[in-house]
Order: sequence, then C-alpha cells, then structure tokens
Amino acid sequence: MYDVLIGIDNTEDSRAVAQAEAVANLPAEEGSVTAHLCHVFQDNPEGASVHQISAVRRAREALEEAGVSCVHYEASGDPADELLAS
Repeated sequence: MYDVLIGIDNTEDSRAVAQAEAVANLPAEEGSVTAHLCHVFQDNPEGASVHQISAVRRAREALEEAGVSCVHYEASGDPADELLAS
C-alpha cells in the first residue's frame, strides 16, 4: 500500500495533473494507493479551502479516474515547513 503526499501549488494545473498521473502509474494493485493532496496557503485573506484550488480539483479528477483514493489536506505558512510536517 502506498500513501503519497502531493504538494500542489496554485500556479499551473498541468503540473498538478502530471504529479497525479505519476502517482496513478505506480506499480500497485487498484485500491492500494492513497494520494494526500496538500495545498499550503501563504496568504489567504478570503479564507479559501483546498477544495477551491483548481489544480487540486484537476489532480483529484485524474487520480479518481485511475482508481486512486484521495485525501485533502490544507495548511497555512511556509510550504516547505508545512509539507515536511505533514
């Protein structure tokens, strides 16, 4: 079983989709991979959630089409620190 953390920024959907496709292509049985989609907000005055980030939605769509289950995670602060803390 794989648990894979995918750090997703909000600059390019194509990068998030490429990350999702790489995870979907792991040599594993269907249902044995869980992707943890993480977005770290550095500035979030509107109070957006991880589900509102276009790149996260596109990555989730690609993963779900490949039979990979997804978990969403969001944090605020320095992306490197927050991803390592995950």
